[in-house]
Amino acid sequence: MNEWPSSLKYLADRGSYTMTPGDANLRSEFEAGPARVRQRFTSVVPTFAFSITMTVNEFEIFKSFYNFTLGNGSAWFFVNLWSGQMYSEHQARFVEHWKMQDFSYNHVRVTFSLEARNLHVLSDASSRLLSNFTYEFICDELKNPLEFSVNNSWPATTRSYQ
Repeated sequence: MNEWPSSLKYLADRGSYTMTPGDANLRSEFEAGPARVRQRFTSVVPTFAFSITMTVNEFEIFKSFYNFTLGNGSAWFFVNLWSGQMYSEHQARFVEHWKMQDFSYNHVRVTFSLEARNLHVLSDASSRLLSNFTYEFICDELKNPLEFSVNNSWPATTRSYQ
């Protein structure tokens, strides 16, 4: 599998980064009554759109990578993408052709959109845990599970199991 060239930056320009989840639902409108919405896919591919400022030399490397290594952007490759909390490696490919605009002396701004597979998503149990407890509680109180279980009063049972 191809990889983003190590000589190129992958950090997005500030304020240029957007992530759009794919649409997994199919919506059917009717003449009367509410629309019917049902899940069409179990897995969707999100789209990442952002800009990167490059030197003109880095831009030449980018064009070569896009045209020759990726076959005009059609092949999948590994790249670090921002997923909301940190940069992590994802498989991605270009959705459309890149756009370049002159930025400053010897620098250009390249804008493009990528679709990514295998986006890291919290499990249902993890998201419920995070929604019911604060981050500080999880980090401070749960770092020693024995201390937590011994020094807390658990709810009383409604019936005796003896």
